[in-house]
This record gives sequence, C-alpha cells and structure tokens, in this order.
Amino acid sequence: MFQFLLIGQIVSWLGDDLHQVGMIWFVHEAFGSAYSQAGLGIAMALPMALAALFAGAIVDRFDRSKLLLITDLSRAAISGALVLMLLFMEPNLWVIYAVTALIGLAGLMFNPSVQTLMPEIAGDDKEQLMRMNAWYMSSATVVRVIGPALAGMLLPFISIEWILSIDAVTFLFSAVMVQKMIKQLKSVKNIAPKERAERSSIWKDAWAGLRFLLREPVLGPQFLVLPILEGVMLSMYYLLPILLAANGQNAKLFAILIGFFSLGSVIGITIVRRFGLNNRRGLVFCLNLFLQGAMLIIIGMTTSTWIMVIAFFLMGIPSGAAAISVNTYVQQCIDPQFRGRVFSAIQSVASALIPFCILVMGGLAASYGVGKVLIVAAFVLVAAGVFITSQKAVREAR
Repeated sequence: MFQFLLIGQIVSWLGDDLHQVGMIWFVHEAFGSAYSQAGLGIAMALPMALAALFAGAIVDRFDRSKLLLITDLSRAAISGALVLMLLFMEPNLWVIYAVTALIGLAGLMFNPSVQTLMPEIAGDDKEQLMRMNAWYMSSATVVRVIGPALAGMLLPFISIEWILSIDAVTFLFSAVMVQKMIKQLKSVKNIAPKERAERSSIWKDAWAGLRFLLREPVLGPQFLVLPILEGVMLSMYYLLPILLAANGQNAKLFAILIGFFSLGSVIGITIVRRFGLNNRRGLVFCLNLFLQGAMLIIIGMTTSTWIMVIAFFLMGIPSGAAAISVNTYVQQCIDPQFRGRVFSAIQSVASALIPFCILVMGGLAASYGVGKVLIVAAFVLVAAGVFITSQKAVREAR
C-alpha cells in the first residue's frame, strides 16, 4: 500500500516543483523587483508559520488517510482557479499572493499525515520504517532534481497557465493513488485507520504539541535555531533569480542549481542509511549548520557557474542527512499520540521566521546586493551551529 502513496507523491512533487520554479520566475519577469520576490516567498511561507500547529492537532484527531485525500482535492481546485484567473485577468501580484497562500494553507495537513501514517503501515518493523523513509525522502529529492530542470526547459516554451494546469492534474492523480491506499488500509486489520479520540480543544492540543517539542532534549535546542536556517535558505531561493540575472544567467541555471541541491540531499539521505549514521544523529545535527553556512559563503562570493553548482550540491548533503535523521527520530522516539502535533510543530517552528527573513533579506538585497546578504546570512548559520554543538543532548543523540 505504501507504493500507492509513493507513486502519487512522486507525480505530485513533480507538479509542485514545476509550479514553484515557474511562479518564482514568472513573478520575477512580470514584476521584476526584490520586493515582489520577497512577497511571493512570504505568501508561500505564511500559512505554514501561522497555521501548521493547528493542522497537527487535526491530524492527531482524525483519519489521516482521508485527510490526505481532502488536501489533494482542495489543492487541485485552487490551482485550477489560479489558472482561470491568469487566463481571464491581467496578472495581479496581490491575487497571486492570495491564491499562493491558499494553496499552502490547503496542504498543511499532508506532510504530518504522511509522517504519522508511515509507522502504522510499517508496524513494529523499524528497518522497514527506515526503508520507507529513505524511499520517500530520496524520491522527493530526486524529483526535485528532475522537476526544476524540467521547469527550466519548459519555461521558454510554455506559459505559466500550462504549468499550473499540470500541477492541478498531478494533485488529482495523487488523490487517486491515496484512494487506492485507503482501500488496502481498510483490508489490513492491524493498521486500519481509526478515528482519533476526542480531546479538549484544537487550540490546547496545538500548544501541547509545541511545548512538547521545545522541551524535548534533542529536538528542542535544534528548533530554537531552525527558523534561522529555514528563513535564510528559503530567502536564498527567492533572491537567487536576482543574483543570477545580475551575472547574466537565466532560468535554466536557476533550475539546475535547485536540482543539484536536491541531488546532494539524496546523497545525504543515502549516507545516513548506508553507513549507520542513524545511530549517530548527534554528529549529523551538529555538522548540518556549519556545512550549509560554509557553502552559502561560497555562493555569495563567486560568479563562477561551476563553483556555484558544486556549492549547491555540497550544501544539499547535510540538509538531506539532517532531514531523515529528524524524521526517523520523531517516528521512533516520540509517543504516537504526539507525532502529528510534533511534525506540525516542527513545520510551524521552522517557518516562524521565514516571512520576516524574506522581507528583511529582500530589502537588504535591494540596497546592498544579494551576494553580500547571503554572506552575512551564512555567518549567522555558523553561529547557530556553534549553539547546537554546545548542547550535550544534541551531540549525544542516537
């Protein structure tokens, strides 16, 4: 049954990457300023920052497989509506922001639902759970190699309306695959989905998940600094077209860089699984921020295409390794009744500073240049890495 979920997600991720890369470049070409790019980034990040906590409380209450179906269908409808708006209206930046935020809001429950459903599918088999996580995350990152590259090739030849239409169709395909998975789940008694017990209130459940996360000795210190990492990295994506345009580059290189970052993430996931680093999570957690910060300094300083490609690839390795280490830690070490809320709290905490970072870095980039801003942001990541390394529970995490 996991294969239905995976196949549906591979197709859906491909559509997501086409949408994201296409929309970032479309806004850059149509409106052409650091502030318009920053606004798009805020619209994509704001729903996660504000509402992810409550999505986790919902995930822990209801049938997770059905929530997957609802989110896919709602995102397909919203993407289709955006296509119609762009076909019959002049491009309006605020309309694009609003619909982009709605798509993000509609998808908030998907990832926590998947992550909390996988241990149910795997049962008590930890090795099977590790394999499922590796397949799921590796597939996501491989698609993010293919998706941006495909977007870079398609953008000169097809309109943004076609790209968004493809995205809507991929959501529908994913919904069909989820429905097939639901049928198999119901036929297997030991992992059949059940309604979650009623709790006091969604608000209280959401805050309980956040408190649990921040007090957890391994996860808590990391998620004090994770908003900095996520804010800097996502801001970089939205400012990257401006940096490339200043160097005479185009959408093709933009897509290639994102693709090589994703390829590095696949290598990072593979290293953790193949070399037993899942039992040395502390090492992975401590190196993550240092290595990404070092590569970001290089990106900010260089104008060489090849050096930039290599830096993006190397930056992806610690990112992928840290991501699978966090996921498996939550799935194996956190009480099932908290998993949905913890995964959502992770998303919410990670997104907390993204709108602020995009706004600040976008404004500074307009005044001082993208390269200088990325270098300063890189030193902030290194400082955050020093703090993480100083935490004994994180260093010794297994």
